[in-house]
Amino acid sequence: MSSWQAPNPGEPFDPNVAGAPPPGYGYPAPYGYPSPGYAPYGYPPAPGYPSYGYPSAPRDLRPGLATASAVLAFVTAGLLVLAGLLLFLGGAIAGDVEDSFDSGTHIGLELALDGVVNLVAGGLLIAGGVMLVGRNRNGRVLLSIGGGIVVAAAVYWILRFDDISSDSWAFDAVMFLVLTVLALSFAWCTPVTRWLRH
Repeated sequence: MSSWQAPNPGEPFDPNVAGAPPPGYGYPAPYGYPSPGYAPYGYPPAPGYPSYGYPSAPRDLRPGLATASAVLAFVTAGLLVLAGLLLFLGGAIAGDVEDSFDSGTHIGLELALDGVVNLVAGGLLIAGGVMLVGRNRNGRVLLSIGGGIVVAAAVYWILRFDDISSDSWAFDAVMFLVLTVLALSFAWCTPVTRWLRH
């Protein structure tokens, strides 16, 4: 069985000869492309390293404002829970004093109710923050409800103790107000809205 030999210079190439090589023999392929009939040269990429080619599409990352909103919600909720526990303690003490002196006031009951409001608002903020970072649209709804309760309570405290020259009450109310407004502003900004919609 005779093997095929390359034709002499000047002789035409006959592809019908038995054992002829595939098309493209004797002609180099363009750089970066394999010759017809042959596997591409080179080595496969090592495990853990990407292969060359077109870059992959960027991942749909969570906006930093969504994370900031959730963090502010968690901080505010923690302060609300702490304040609620203090209000329960203060309400119990005030209630005992009122009963002892038969004052006829209801400051202890008022403080206890305010403590319940704080715990409810804190729970809504925690749940809303967790759902928001989980890309759940209902998280913003819970944040808005809890934030609305905090804003209303802060305004109530400022007006309620306006006749008392106590800077600590005003500072606490303003602090809760600022933290809540920032958390809601971040949660309802355009990048977060676009991220939740997609």
